[in-house]
Amino acid sequence: MALKAGTSKAALQRGWACLAAFLAFVLLLSGQGCGTRVAGTEVQDPYELAGRVQLENGDPAGGAVVIAAYAANDGNASGKIQAVHSVHADTRFDTVFADANGRYHFDSLPGEGPFDFTFEEAFASEGDKKLSRLPGIFRTKQAITTLRPVRLKPPVLLIGKVMEESSGELLDSARCEVAGTPYRSISDHGIFHFSLADTSSPGATGFYSITCSLEPYTPGSVFTEVTSNANKLVQVYLNQGATEVVQPAPANVDASYDAATGVVTLSWPKTDFSQFYVYGIRRVDLVAAGGPTVFYTNDTLYRDVVYTEQSDTVSVKHLRYTVYCLKKDLNFATASPATILTATRPTSHGADISLGFSDAQNPFKVGDTAKVVGTFRNVFRDNKSLHWKIKGATDTLRQADLVGTSGADTLAFPCTEPGKIEIGLSVTDMAGIVTTLYKSLEVIAAP
Repeated sequence: MALKAGTSKAALQRGWACLAAFLAFVLLLSGQGCGTRVAGTEVQDPYELAGRVQLENGDPAGGAVVIAAYAANDGNASGKIQAVHSVHADTRFDTVFADANGRYHFDSLPGEGPFDFTFEEAFASEGDKKLSRLPGIFRTKQAITTLRPVRLKPPVLLIGKVMEESSGELLDSARCEVAGTPYRSISDHGIFHFSLADTSSPGATGFYSITCSLEPYTPGSVFTEVTSNANKLVQVYLNQGATEVVQPAPANVDASYDAATGVVTLSWPKTDFSQFYVYGIRRVDLVAAGGPTVFYTNDTLYRDVVYTEQSDTVSVKHLRYTVYCLKKDLNFATASPATILTATRPTSHGADISLGFSDAQNPFKVGDTAKVVGTFRNVFRDNKSLHWKIKGATDTLRQADLVGTSGADTLAFPCTEPGKIEIGLSVTDMAGIVTTLYKSLEVIAAP
């Protein structure tokens, strides 16, 4: 900058100060507009979430696109949300951009969550841009909830064909989308693809519902599961005739958790359509590492034992359940909205045992056979085995394998000599917890 004659150094400094103040003001406005925090500012909004995005090598991912997906209901207050990858998901999206240091923040997300975050590399073409995800995030009670840093990785491709059902002709220009996500694609020569986050941490593992539409055809859908880093191939069929109306999986899955037993109970209305084969229940631990757990049933009620091992000392688990339908051709049909439950570690352990005599005769006489009846019930988990024994002795009088949570067993004990003994019944459950109860038996000499 050239100085005019007579311009003082103090006046120049004042000019630079004004310019710096103006630029700081612009930066503040732009930071608020794109969702980034400005260093040195204190924001006490209780609805803020912040974090950092990095490239594969750990460098800041400046300009990365961060998308938050959440259910379109009253602040998720009900505890039941729409699954982000559900065919029925009525999901909303908020988008911000990371600053040059890879930092971002949201200041207006409603409710406590859960929120599913998708991170995308800036200035990269579709299919090449690196991605990452953080699903099932809950807001903490802090003024600002800080998420762990994420690194962008190469995507997994969900590739599909759109075809006319009767002829197999590839259909061009069909609009394809993944329900509950920002993923959209237009088929080119019948081929479409979506870039999903790498499945390694925590990645794109999950269920996806893809719907394709093109006038004048009836829209077609496919429900698929991504389980690994390998690209996934799907096919979507459209037709111009009447199609069977598939009754969706239940929109309202009733779910409850019994803190005393550690058991989740799920129930739903019956799904009735000709291609129905079986229900699948998918459980995801939103905090612990590892993939989903899937159970199958033909019933409309399922009980899931959350805590199955004594060594499982996690005090609280956040679990997401989704009920879906499997068709006779073994393809997925529809999925329910997801249900979020908080499970606390149960306090009850082992089986409840009671002992008695079948003929109520005690004391017994030498030569009698004492029939000791034991009943047991485990409110925590299934039982594994039982053992009858005499207190202080090492030998087992009788043993048997068990199935289920409750049952009964009878020991026929020969009374051979006078005296008092303690007969015990031990029940071992599937977690290895052993519960033992003793009953006093007296034998007297025969008259």
